[in-house]
Amino acid sequence: MDTLLPALIAGVTALAVALLTSFLSIRRDTKLRRSEEQRSINMQYLNPLRIALAENYFRLQEIRAEVNSEGKCQALVLVRTPEEILQKSPEWFNGEGTYLVSSSYYTACVFSNVSRLRKDIPYLRLAHTDDTVLLSKLRRVSLGYLRHLGVFFATQDSIGQTMLCDNKLISYREFCELLTDPNELVWLRRLLEYYILTGLGEYMERIDEALNSMDDLLSFLDEEVGAGSSLRAILETEGPSRRTG
Repeated sequence: MDTLLPALIAGVTALAVALLTSFLSIRRDTKLRRSEEQRSINMQYLNPLRIALAENYFRLQEIRAEVNSEGKCQALVLVRTPEEILQKSPEWFNGEGTYLVSSSYYTACVFSNVSRLRKDIPYLRLAHTDDTVLLSKLRRVSLGYLRHLGVFFATQDSIGQTMLCDNKLISYREFCELLTDPNELVWLRRLLEYYILTGLGEYMERIDEALNSMDDLLSFLDEEVGAGSSLRAILETEGPSRRTG
């Protein structure tokens, strides 16, 4: 009896330790799996927005630099009104009109990603802050396009939905085809007008606001996904100036 009790206690202890070790291992693996799943979900929503913002930021920065230097951005003012685009050939969209139309396209991609993120934000789990901070930063970006009767919030959201086909962003070519349809152009004209007026050097303070808000949002997103600086990477790769679509 004297030897049986210690052996029984040792056996129970060993079993308890084994069960506890197994429980902690399963718990750790479950937590790691959920963390990886959540990171995958976050990347699915945040990374496309980072890419769209970085491209749009670069374009706006380039436009602002030319307006400050030359008084206007000539490539944005080859038409006086969006309606003139209805008569343009495919060659125009792939030639002299590319800068105006691609600038609008990049912004429409931002609208689409912002709209999607606002709608599905409950699925995200942000590491460093809460959802309201992200929503506030998204709204600041939208305000940069709203000022001076630019592109209204509801219109931004509508454009964002138009940019989706089977839950994927449409291509630049498909965007150009929309602009040759009067029924579609009416919903996109404010965005085009925004860039035409910017090309003329008007309302440049809203460009400054858009750039500042995108810079702030990009820094936030970079931190959330654990990436380096989106803006720095693009500027270093593509140089201080370019003029392509």
